[in-house]
Order: sequence, then C-alpha cells, then structure tokens
Amino acid sequence: MENVILFFIVFIIIFSFHMIYFSIRNKKTIKKTMEILYLEKKYKLNLTNINSNKLLKQIAFINSFIFTITLFVMNLTTNLFLKFLVSFALIFSLVFLLYDILANHYKGKE
Repeated sequence: MENVILFFIVFIIIFSFHMIYFSIRNKKTIKKTMEILYLEKKYKLNLTNINSNKLLKQIAFINSFIFTITLFVMNLTTNLFLKFLVSFALIFSLVFLLYDILANHYKGKE
C-alpha cells in the first residue's frame, strides 16, 4: 500500500513540474515540442486544428507516467547494469506504446 501511495505522490510531483514547464514555455506562443514533432512526423498527424492546451496536458501526463514507472521499476533491483538495461528498454517501449495510443486517438478525430 505504501508503494501505491508513493507512486501517486511521485507522479503528481512530476506531472506538476511538466505542467509548469509547458505553461511557462508556451505562454506567449505555442512552440512545437519534440513530442509534437514526433507525432506529426511519425504518424502524419495534422495538429493545427487540435486544442494545443489539451494536447500539452496529455503529453505531460504521458511523460510523467513514463518517468514514474521507470523510477519504480529501477528501484526493484540493486544491480546497476540491470537497472540501466531495464530502464532503457522500459522507456523506449512505453514511449512507443503510449504515443501510439495518443496518435491513434487523434487520428480517430480527424
């Protein structure tokens, strides 16, 4: 039970930092982040008609989830090499999986 509470606390902290970062960075003009460029290039999405604040919140949620899951899985082992190997594989698999789900969500809206 402690791990679940700790997971949510860490997730909320990371999500808050992401939201602050996106709100400060995109306050005056909407700049294309690396994530938005990835969605446009790989999935051929037209994101000009999409609510950018909603998209940035979804990206912040996905990135926070990826970071939090990776941190908790890394803490399961004590072997440093295994930590790097597992975290590397986990980050890439989660990025591809979650951004694919996000792209399919927006493709359905086009």
